[in-house]
Amino acid sequence: STGWLACDDGSGEIADFVHLEMDPPDRQGPIVSLIHVKASGSAKRSRQISVSEYEVVVGQAIKNLRSLDRVNLADGLEAGAKKDVAKAVWHDGEPTTRHRMVEALRKVGDNYRRLVVILQPRVTTGERRKARRAKKDSAKARRLQQLDTLLVAAQAECRALQADLLVVGESLG
Repeated sequence: STGWLACDDGSGEIADFVHLEMDPPDRQGPIVSLIHVKASGSAKRSRQISVSEYEVVVGQAIKNLRSLDRVNLADGLEAGAKKDVAKAVWHDGEPTTRHRMVEALRKVGDNYRRLVVILQPRVTTGERRKARRAKKDSAKARRLQQLDTLLVAAQAECRALQADLLVVGESLG
């Protein structure tokens, strides 16, 4: 509920959401976050790990890493100002304009933190635990190994740009 939040969902998107926190509680400097969200293809509590569902959202996050640069991000948000979704912007929980968020971005300076967030609820806590305990040659363990490899590669791409990666699943079971 604090900071700037803009929806940029749709074709040519930077991310589903862009968040700018100028003065976070930890006082470590501004944070620019690109948030990528994809729904799970299954709502079952016992759903299996699906690497392919992550490939889509991780690919989108990687291809848009250049937008972590505040100038590229401000320019990209400004260029999308005519999109219908461009009206979905909030500052500290109150509706505002994309133009005002762009102005804030342009004032950030060079010393800010970068964060890429991937929200994909396909993997539940319970299924991840089961896969970690499974025999190494089982299909469940192999899927988790593939997912781990995909996410470690994405983390390396983020780190190359001094960005952190946060992956959020679903805390079931």
